[in-house]
Amino acid sequence: MTEHSELLVEECIEFIDNHQQELRAQSTKYRLDQVLRGMLQCAPNAAGKRYAAKVLHAAIRQGLPSVKTVAQSWVDGLLLPVLALSRRAATEQPRTPIVDETALGIQNADWTEEQKLRALVAFREEYRCAISGAFDADCVVPYGKLNKTVPAAPQLNMNAARILPLAFDGVDNRELRDILEAWTGVDIQSLAGPRNCINMSTQEHRAFARFEFLLTAQSEPGRYTAHMLHPARRFSNGRAATQVSFRAKAASGVDPPDPELIAAHAALARVLELCGVAEWVDGVEREREEGGMLRGDGGTDLGAIIQMGLVVSARRGEV
Repeated sequence: MTEHSELLVEECIEFIDNHQQELRAQSTKYRLDQVLRGMLQCAPNAAGKRYAAKVLHAAIRQGLPSVKTVAQSWVDGLLLPVLALSRRAATEQPRTPIVDETALGIQNADWTEEQKLRALVAFREEYRCAISGAFDADCVVPYGKLNKTVPAAPQLNMNAARILPLAFDGVDNRELRDILEAWTGVDIQSLAGPRNCINMSTQEHRAFARFEFLLTAQSEPGRYTAHMLHPARRFSNGRAATQVSFRAKAASGVDPPDPELIAAHAALARVLELCGVAEWVDGVEREREEGGMLRGDGGTDLGAIIQMGLVVSARRGEV
């Protein structure tokens, strides 16, 4: 970052510190001061930090009401839609088709593009969960028929987990696309393909889609540390943190996950955890699942349910 950008960030943080109580009083659902702080400090790259600092600094010049508006726009325009789309994508995805072929053979198979993608990602990860190391349960019988040795690991069902939900490309929401691209530097068009997928067990996939854990890059390319954000949570292998390695394209014939997409997911996870938006959405979902209807005392946040529903409907072309 330039010296000017760093100065903008410092001024913004000072403003947040000085108006923390007023910002928190704006919403009882989540912490708007931490939304602002997270967008500044957890940005995945210098360009994202500059974007957040410029937007927030311009709002500061107009006064506290404008700052509150910016914070709420980042919640409504980025954080809530990301959660809605990512969670829905995880629940809708069918199982990954499995074949014992080379990557080239998979690409030429007579499948849909989505089936080919899932098979490619499974092949790249050698039919294991990249996070827990579990082996794909659907491969046990095929491996036996081919006289291959099944790895000594837990056998679980697998999915090709999207790092960022592909639905961004189909949502007619210019605000979402603009904020995502400006803050992360991610090209929306890059979300299709194996670079936006990681083979995971269904348990890890669900946690990843809910931004409950993130991947932190190590110095060596293709190597990461996966760790849960909440100390009480565990991966399916019983660990709260684990080492992850992705094969290079030269070894697998398939592009590895894009480091920029992984960094964008990690940044979103940190902001969601910091400001409490993810925790609040969990509460809204529990109410909906447990009661199947709105609470009689008016405690259910109707606006949140409607908004999250509209995001998913837009993805499906229903609105």
